[in-house]
Amino acid sequence: MSECKVNVDFLRHIANPTLALAMVNISNSRAELQAKNQEESKQVLQKITSALLDIKKGLSNGEIKYNFSIYGGDPRNIAKYLASPEWRGLVELTFGELKDTPGAWEFVQGVLVELLTKAANTYSPRCPEVAEACKNAIEELSKMKSSLPKNPEGTELSKA
Repeated sequence: MSECKVNVDFLRHIANPTLALAMVNISNSRAELQAKNQEESKQVLQKITSALLDIKKGLSNGEIKYNFSIYGGDPRNIAKYLASPEWRGLVELTFGELKDTPGAWEFVQGVLVELLTKAANTYSPRCPEVAEACKNAIEELSKMKSSLPKNPEGTELSKA
């Protein structure tokens, strides 16, 4: 592993702001939720909020276990975290809870892809192993799209 000297912390400067902006977007009803009515929209918003809070908690726990903070830790450990059972479990649990709500599923997937893309771009020049791990995690999230529920015609229930 090469040395990784960066001044951008994954959790504090990338993940938390991305998750906070997503929370603002859903609370301002800017997220496209594919809800049939106001009550369903409210339930979808609650699912998204819960999922984003779970992700935030999971990332915080990951930082503690893998010590990837720039404040006394090693940012290269982000790559180890993204390849870990903890990350995989967080993603599987999150999307398992959203499997019956395609609008929420896609919104949260988009937030994670955005977060990982920002991290890959930020760490790319000085921490190529972290950037590569972020790109691999994005690929895995993209593959998960095939697990979206299907409608009776056999097409995905999504906006994409």
